[in-house]
Amino acid sequence: MSVRETDIGKMKFWVPRLWEQDWAAAIDNAEELEKELLKMQSQTAQLLRRVADSEVTFGRLAWLNLWTKAFAILDASRCAARHKSLLILHMLTRTSLEQALHTQAIIDPFRKFKAPLGETNSASQTRRIKNEIIRRLEAYAAWSIWNDQLYYEEVVTPETLDSLWQLDPGIAEITADPISREVYEARYGHLEIQDEKDLRKWRFRQQDEGYSRLSRTRVWLNHPALSFWHEKLKHKNKTGKTVTFFTLLGETRAGVRRCLKDFDLLFAYPDYARASTIIHASSFDEFLHFGDNTIIPLFMDLHDQASSKVNEISRHCNMIIVALYLLANSIWPAK
Repeated sequence: MSVRETDIGKMKFWVPRLWEQDWAAAIDNAEELEKELLKMQSQTAQLLRRVADSEVTFGRLAWLNLWTKAFAILDASRCAARHKSLLILHMLTRTSLEQALHTQAIIDPFRKFKAPLGETNSASQTRRIKNEIIRRLEAYAAWSIWNDQLYYEEVVTPETLDSLWQLDPGIAEITADPISREVYEARYGHLEIQDEKDLRKWRFRQQDEGYSRLSRTRVWLNHPALSFWHEKLKHKNKTGKTVTFFTLLGETRAGVRRCLKDFDLLFAYPDYARASTIIHASSFDEFLHFGDNTIIPLFMDLHDQASSKVNEISRHCNMIIVALYLLANSIWPAK
């Protein structure tokens, strides 16, 4: 599909038929650490059955966006588990938790408007829940598209394009001096000399694609289904603070810790905080093992952390899968 297409009404869904794969055989043949992740991937794949070749809406786009992230997290977790890569597993623990929080915020109306025990929601109450769910999915779509817009605005700035594609006059001096080139390549790697004509061509391609994608984000944000959220995003952006999905919804909760507390998940905060220090490379204890009188580089799994990390990721992804199932009932026709 061309990136230049901006009319959502002219688009169609196409999804791979992942539910037809032999997941049972894959699970049987997998290493023990991967089995649970594969089971969850199988469940996630089954959810794609709900995607019909029907009207594309922003609520459905948001659902498919969330589905893709969940499936990718599980796929990456399997690879990391196989090699017991603690760095990647820590990153995926945080990523999966953040997405779990987003999906919990979207399905929150199920909890807020739940009928008293022993009673069922009336037809009007059910419609109210469904409408609020779709509204929150559209908010998630607007928030995601808004962040894409910020990225593409940066991509097409002359400063960015110049820094990437402008021929550096100093390069010619470096290549002319063998010693300077040797020093440069020792620090930055192999120096490739680019033709100025090629640089101009690649700059134009990046600029053209960037503006094309930027145009699409702007058209979509002004769509009637998203315009309310777009106005809120613009207003909140003027404060200079990062606009989170929760602040866009108008939630009083601020920050991950408060969100975890509201969703009865506060026990997960230490793992989230630890993963943050790892992602920002601001930790000693997660990269070095301190024994009684030894210090060992901690790139290997000395404490069976891989197993506990896989369990955490599985727990978070299970929350996402349940949320996707509930959301599917609101936006996809039953098959």
